[in-house]
Amino acid sequence: MPHFRRPLLFFALIAILSLGPGCAGTQTVNVDIAAIPKQDALDASRLEESLGEVGYYYLLLNYKLVDQPQQFHRLDRLGARISHYSERPQLKYRYTIIDSQFHLAYSFPPANIVFSTAMLDALKTDEKISAVMAHEIAHINHKHGTYFYEQKYGNKPENASGEKVLSIATQLGYNRAFELQSDQTAMRYLKRSGLDPNHFIDALLMLADIEKKDEALTQKLVQNIKTRSRKIDKYSELSYPHLETRIVNCRNLLDEIKSNEKVLYKPEDFKF
Repeated sequence: MPHFRRPLLFFALIAILSLGPGCAGTQTVNVDIAAIPKQDALDASRLEESLGEVGYYYLLLNYKLVDQPQQFHRLDRLGARISHYSERPQLKYRYTIIDSQFHLAYSFPPANIVFSTAMLDALKTDEKISAVMAHEIAHINHKHGTYFYEQKYGNKPENASGEKVLSIATQLGYNRAFELQSDQTAMRYLKRSGLDPNHFIDALLMLADIEKKDEALTQKLVQNIKTRSRKIDKYSELSYPHLETRIVNCRNLLDEIKSNEKVLYKPEDFKF
């Protein structure tokens, strides 16, 4: 089991260190950060479908899911607008809300996106939620989760494990290249969707403030373990690397994305 790390908030595929045996530390892969996802008109592969099924079942068994119809409608509406201009618009994106006091958002194959209640409460506006959504849709379109799973566990659908899927999903936050690549793709999606890519940077800056709250909450939970032997929240051992680097990188890309990406959004295409 990896050692305890100080929590720093970021809304990527989050690195959760305590999901169970087999969790890996940082894994280096060769990634062209500037590359956009490849166009893919095909449905999810058998492996992606299997990872999605067992991953979602594991989520149902191990986490408290929240039924908030208005929030689900909101996520569907915002997600449909962004995913429509991604490289895999045909996927059936599914949104799940879990009850957690930590600020969380992550994704796993083929097109599952998870938000915590704390994260949605903190983001508040459609613009900031869209920024988070764009980042997770970018991970899905780059197939980061599937790639990392294949590298670690192989590509046989029949061997898919829900625990491994969630472990991989949350470990991806350790890979700086994956995160930087999804950042720039997310800003491109926002521009295509008729939204200001600046919203992405605004969300990062806001989350930089929220991370202090998560850190204080973690310290409180750790103290409870020491004094009352209470089981620690799984999300108390979070690590989100290089937030400041991401903010700088996004600012450096902003002018290029605003100049070169076209607005593709047509309001008449979206009726909810």
